[in-house]
Amino acid sequence: MHKIRVMGADHDTIYSIMATGLDNNGNVWAQTHVHISVDFKDRRNQTIMHFIKQISNARISSLGGELNSSTEIRTTSYAEIEWSSSSAAEPVPVLTVNTGGVVTNGSVSGCRDALENGSDLRVAFGAFSLNTHYVYFENSIINVKIVPAAGQYYLSFIIPLYWYNLLTRSNGYSSVIRWKRISHSYAPGSKNTMMGSTWYIDSGWNVAYSHDPFGRRTNGSKSYLEGAVRNGSPIKVRVGDTISMLHDVRLSNGEVSGVTVDIFNLTLWDANQAQMIRSRVSSTGAVSSCTFTMESDLNMYGFSGQEGIIWYVESRIWTKIMTLDPFDGITWGAVDDLYLAATSWKSLKVVIKHLDLSYQSVDVTNVHLINSTFIILDTANKGAVQLVANELICQQWAGFLYSDGLFETVKWTPGRTIIEERKVIQYISADIFSEI
Repeated sequence: MHKIRVMGADHDTIYSIMATGLDNNGNVWAQTHVHISVDFKDRRNQTIMHFIKQISNARISSLGGELNSSTEIRTTSYAEIEWSSSSAAEPVPVLTVNTGGVVTNGSVSGCRDALENGSDLRVAFGAFSLNTHYVYFENSIINVKIVPAAGQYYLSFIIPLYWYNLLTRSNGYSSVIRWKRISHSYAPGSKNTMMGSTWYIDSGWNVAYSHDPFGRRTNGSKSYLEGAVRNGSPIKVRVGDTISMLHDVRLSNGEVSGVTVDIFNLTLWDANQAQMIRSRVSSTGAVSSCTFTMESDLNMYGFSGQEGIIWYVESRIWTKIMTLDPFDGITWGAVDDLYLAATSWKSLKVVIKHLDLSYQSVDVTNVHLINSTFIILDTANKGAVQLVANELICQQWAGFLYSDGLFETVKWTPGRTIIEERKVIQYISADIFSEI
């Protein structure tokens, strides 16, 4: 199951799921991605919330707070919940490692081959499993970073003390990095503990294009990659020994760029603060990276270089179901098609054509159904790397595309306690794509 629909009094929300599992009472739970909540009716309202939810057949637990406040908010509630039943093929197990670090099924090399060919990876630990968006090859070992989350056991009991990152390795070792959101301090977690795991791959990606550090083609088709951006296809990249999903993919002046998943600076595991590295990669070969301290505006610095890059495009077929105009609303398709795709658990993508003729492709994490005729697509919490006053800085943004054509964004800097921007974006057109 990959989505959950929560029915509310005034509107329903369909959440994409990051992790699933069983609690001590046998209840199935699912955890959403970190997302942003705004007042859709009043864009002057600057009370903007930052949330992650854990949903089970018992209740809904939330952990978050205001972007411009360090106060943590924890809630619990009950609602009517509908769980998705995906028709997609089940992932295939390619590697099982026991608690002693011994491979009992499959092989590390077979798993690595699948990853190098672009396959998605899901890792299961006992009673829970998690999607992965970043892998790092270290000699004969595969390192996997699990996306940030609140600890499921803390969250289910409404006493979440920490936010987590889980790092696991194909030799059986795992480490937990955690920090306190309220006090903005790093909290030491378990390091190099042995944990049995099963690794699943879901093939369905093609190598679309590759180039050397100077942007010169070595394989594939750049025009195919450009077309994939315009058509909303998911994209990932390999840079050196890392493979990462891309967020906020853009096509501008014939060049494709995107932002990688945030990763920990692994050399600082024993430090007092957790530092993150984020990169923007480009088909020119340019890689611009920022390092910032988690939940702090300190120690942010950037660097740039040139790298050879392999670009992967997902092979699933996506179809355009709607085109929006910022003034005229729907100019192609019908809102019924969007409603049907959302309630049929289809994945959605949005491609914005901006006034400078660039294209911006983002995935839709949550869908808000105000009613069957008014729908808001939530592009969730995206990372950005921008050059400001000749300095590379990290920023976060969330976007909301309304079915009447309005597109607004919220932008802030990680760790800082002020909202830097909330505004309506002027654009040429917005295409909405659905997986078939």
